[in-house]
Amino acid sequence: MRSYLVQRGTFKHHNKDEITGIDSLISWDYMGSAEFEFGALPQSLGRIISSWGKYEAVETPLENKDGIKIMLLCPKDKSQESIQCVIDVSQKKHRTKESVHLQEYLEGKNKKDSYYRANFWWDIENDWMACPGKEKMDLVKLAIEKVIEKRKSA
Repeated sequence: MRSYLVQRGTFKHHNKDEITGIDSLISWDYMGSAEFEFGALPQSLGRIISSWGKYEAVETPLENKDGIKIMLLCPKDKSQESIQCVIDVSQKKHRTKESVHLQEYLEGKNKKDSYYRANFWWDIENDWMACPGKEKMDLVKLAIEKVIEKRKSA
């Protein structure tokens, strides 16, 4: 498994009551390539939702400079592959379509006003999501569950 299309984002807030879906939680970085346009994120989200019962949140060995582990939301049957994929992305072992800046985040170079501000990563081909800490990952799971609720009631 290799990551090529990884969407960067930044958490908007941490208030559970304000979460209505993934877009209410994450502010997306402009990636600059057509591959990220034309519904790529909704398509990946659709695949995640359609197999939601087969997903799990797992801790990776990666941690930021404050010692907070990077959590990964991925298919249970691909957790080890997905973890290795995130490690490879963080170490820039293979080229992604656009810069991911996970390594810069881990090194503490991500400042709020900096180009490296991302603290959320979404592989829109392999359908995994990564972020720092269990608390943020719980918010991601809640956001996805809100989307599932909306789609069921529609």
